[in-house]
Amino acid sequence: MRQHRNRSIAVAILSIGALVTPFVVFAQQQAGAPAGASAARMEVTTGSETARSEFRQAVFNLHQINYAAVREHAKKALASDPNLGVAMVILARPVVSPQITAAERDAWMTRGMAEAAKASAPEILYALYTRETVAGRTQAAQQTLRALAALTSDDPDIQFQLHVVQRNAAATPADALRIDKEFLTRFPDYGPALNLNAYTRFATGDRAGAYDAVAQYARVNPEQPNAHDTWADILIMDGKLAEAMTHAQASMDLDSAWAPAAQLKMGAIKLLTGTPDEARRLFAKARDIANAAAIRIDARYWTATSHVMAHDATAAMREFEAIDTEVAGANLPAAAAATVQQRIAVLEALLGNTPNATARLAKSADLVGASAGGHVAHAALVYAALGDAAAAQANADIFAKAFPANSFRHTLNALAAVTARNFTDAEAALRQGAPNDLLVQELRAEIQKQHGNTAVALTTREEVLKRVPKADGAQGVDVVKLVARFRAGTI
Repeated sequence: MRQHRNRSIAVAILSIGALVTPFVVFAQQQAGAPAGASAARMEVTTGSETARSEFRQAVFNLHQINYAAVREHAKKALASDPNLGVAMVILARPVVSPQITAAERDAWMTRGMAEAAKASAPEILYALYTRETVAGRTQAAQQTLRALAALTSDDPDIQFQLHVVQRNAAATPADALRIDKEFLTRFPDYGPALNLNAYTRFATGDRAGAYDAVAQYARVNPEQPNAHDTWADILIMDGKLAEAMTHAQASMDLDSAWAPAAQLKMGAIKLLTGTPDEARRLFAKARDIANAAAIRIDARYWTATSHVMAHDATAAMREFEAIDTEVAGANLPAAAAATVQQRIAVLEALLGNTPNATARLAKSADLVGASAGGHVAHAALVYAALGDAAAAQANADIFAKAFPANSFRHTLNALAAVTARNFTDAEAALRQGAPNDLLVQELRAEIQKQHGNTAVALTTREEVLKRVPKADGAQGVDVVKLVARFRAGTI
């Protein structure tokens, strides 16, 4: 049976909310911890060792981006202890359970929070952090996470979540690598950290270091498909496409639940090698075997992207209509539905369909608000593609104000300046931007062309066109890369 400790204090914390938890939680930590547990790790309050072990596996797989495994382990934890609140809140995450309805998700979260309120202080904080993350309340989520991390200083899973927050606030890739070094000194074999490190090393030109990091990732987590998925990404960025296909296949061989993602990746490789029909066959296969609406929608978006890259507006529009229909019946969270509208708006803009693009932006604003970070970033891309420099700059300014530590703000400022043909300001913004961002490279090529350095511009153009419009480290299309490739095609 579960042990119910400190219920009155816990309920008070939950009632007050996440913003005050850092100030009250330390006082109750000693009494709230399960008997015999280390104060430096989060140990769940349960009488079932199976539930404890399965929950830990669920958390670890969350960081491995292996959501099917998260779902499997969380359900096993609940089978052993039906009242394990922290397992319930993990299952309420949209990425973990994309197939459930909004009402079911709310019910899981509500019950999970209530059960966590009967447990230890770290569990209460973990549940609060998850709730605030799912709700999109980033500041409250991060404040709660910092309090949780302070109580669990030797817990690699919790420390990694804080590591990701610190990394995201890094001003430069060099700062991110320094933060990585600090974390990996403490937890040298933590695969998800090696995963992030590999991408950043490659982006900063340390290709050997990137391969070393991903090889170590595969050694320490040989059962994880994401290790080979990342390896495939690095090979794609390095132009080694045949080897990338091998690792994409390996990820699928390790875990059949990874198959839709692997099919999308292999389709992206085929798209890059100039075989769009084969790419579309793989995208269709991913859609057919997917067990979640979000993956089916992403597969259609990939197909639409293939038509945009071929400048086939009619075929692209056909896929857009199918996406619209699927989104309408998918019962997606507002943020996920808005992302689809934002992506389509960008593609419509690249095809020159101004009314359609702005209508999609309006739908996105209705769903998440006109000042949401994802919305304004996409809006800046859209208006730049449509040639509206003032609107592009206005949205870039909103993004910069909301995310002053995010280097992408410089890229958006440069994009708006190039759109306004203000190349001096564009160059100033690019000097502050991420050095290997694909859109930054493309914008530099445009500026070089304006300066009469045609050979340099064309060389950079070819480098940009070699890159697949895939989000590094994620399965979906990266619209920033797509915009870069599309613009490069006009140089």
